[in-house]
Amino acid sequence: MTQNHNHSENSNPDTNTSVDHLHEEVGKKNTALSLAFWMNVLFSIIELIGGLLTNSTAIIADAFHDSMDAIAIGIAILLEKFSNKKRTSSFSYGYKRFSMLSALGLSVFLLIGVTGMVISAYKSFLEPKEVNSLGMLGLAILGVMVNGIRFFEN
Repeated sequence: MTQNHNHSENSNPDTNTSVDHLHEEVGKKNTALSLAFWMNVLFSIIELIGGLLTNSTAIIADAFHDSMDAIAIGIAILLEKFSNKKRTSSFSYGYKRFSMLSALGLSVFLLIGVTGMVISAYKSFLEPKEVNSLGMLGLAILGVMVNGIRFFEN
């Protein structure tokens, strides 16, 4: 008994260019996601350092936001690889449900980060520190540039 692996109605098993095209598109998507992941990681680090140097809770909060984006993208890349695995006796539904577990993990991480930001903001209200507005402006301009690059890459 043979199986026919078709992705379209006009697919020829000997010259299955639709499958090649599909795999090529997945590769391009993973490359774009990897680029977005590394840009988010790098900019999160820059923002965190800049936020600490400028005494800006807002920039530190944005660094946390960007790191959450990076983590979400990283998990998406990882789950893309896992989701194609076949089911096993241990995972009778396959691996596609790992996304629920990642959503739970991201939610816990987000709650921890929000708690830290609320504590930081509360301390800032009690003991205000001078904020370096020129440094904040520089980071904001850099942020617009990085987001513009990410936007036009897609």
